[in-house]
Amino acid sequence: MVEVTPETCKACGLCVKRCPMDAIELKFSPQATNKFRKTVAVDKDLCIGCGVCVHKCKPKSITLKQKEEITHPPKTMRELVKLNVMDALAAKGKDA
Repeated sequence: MVEVTPETCKACGLCVKRCPMDAIELKFSPQATNKFRKTVAVDKDLCIGCGVCVHKCKPKSITLKQKEEITHPPKTMRELVKLNVMDALAAKGKDA
């Protein structure tokens, strides 16, 4: 999980350019102290926790924290399909 300190963010955009998941953007923030009044906003649903943004952040405004719930990705395509089918069936059961 990525945590941001808006007060130290320079809004340089390096993290935005480097994020392989397009999970980061710069947004207006009242806590931002840079001339753009923007700071990093992370879409936690898209973020995979790779840490590329942390590595590129010179003022160290972005930090990587361990998620409370650890999930393991499927090892095979068959396992992925099985999980997706199970999720779809569960969702369909809730709608009925």
